[in-house]
Amino acid sequence: MRRRCLVLLTMLALCAPWAGGEAGMTLGAELEARLAASSAGERIGVIVTLRAAEDLARVRARGITPDLVFASIAAFSARLSAAEIRALAGMAEVQMIELDREAQALGR
Repeated sequence: MRRRCLVLLTMLALCAPWAGGEAGMTLGAELEARLAASSAGERIGVIVTLRAAEDLARVRARGITPDLVFASIAAFSARLSAAEIRALAGMAEVQMIELDREAQALGR
């Protein structure tokens, strides 16, 4: 029983950054570092995960234009300024914002 509680608490702690709630928890760690090193006017490639697909309309209403909208999940990619990224992070509709970077399949 004690072990199960420990495992559950560990899982909750690991998932907490994606649970939203606070603006600082919405931004991925790599993106936070990239924002700190960015220059004025620089556009940064990001992947924005929304809480629901319907939330995209609210994002667009704020003047954000996605480069690509993902059909299978409530997410989009865009190149945004640091100010736009921080504004999105404060929206309740936004679950997570991550740095858009190349990914590889496991075992490759």
